[in-house]
Amino acid sequence: MRQTERSRWPKGVVYRLRATVVAAALLLTLAGAAREALGAVKILARSGAWAAIGGIADDGKRTCGVASWDQNRLVSIKHFAGRSFWAAQLTNLAWNRPSGTKARGFVQFIFPDRRVLTHLATYYGNTLQFLIYPVELPILETELRRSPSMLLMILPGQETWRLDLSGVADALARMEQCDAGR
Repeated sequence: MRQTERSRWPKGVVYRLRATVVAAALLLTLAGAAREALGAVKILARSGAWAAIGGIADDGKRTCGVASWDQNRLVSIKHFAGRSFWAAQLTNLAWNRPSGTKARGFVQFIFPDRRVLTHLATYYGNTLQFLIYPVELPILETELRRSPSMLLMILPGQETWRLDLSGVADALARMEQCDAGR
């Protein structure tokens, strides 16, 4: 654009227009990150701070899980049909990591009775992903059902999330129905 054409617009209008375009691009990026973290699932039922989710994974298999979220953070734990493990994802839009960023970290589930489950996790942009193996599932399910809350410690960085577990037992029951094809 030539300088003479640019000068037809008042300076403040040009800056507001640029700011609007940048803000719109940022919102689309954040919405994409949240959608990518939750995947192609729908809410099956809500209970307290949690929801049972279900849908079809990219490979065509059924996926069922539970999720809890607020404006900036998402926690989802999913089971994919035919797999023995569960997959967990933590998304925090404030992490501000570029989309292609891949790094290692650790996540600890810390329950009120001081039981701790630790997982090696991988960051993919603003999402931290890890697997929960069959040997841990009974412990995790028991603690989720009986505890009023839990802490998620994210390392490195010493970030701690306190999760309200109200409703998670009902969401897990609906997840089990989804796994059974109901």
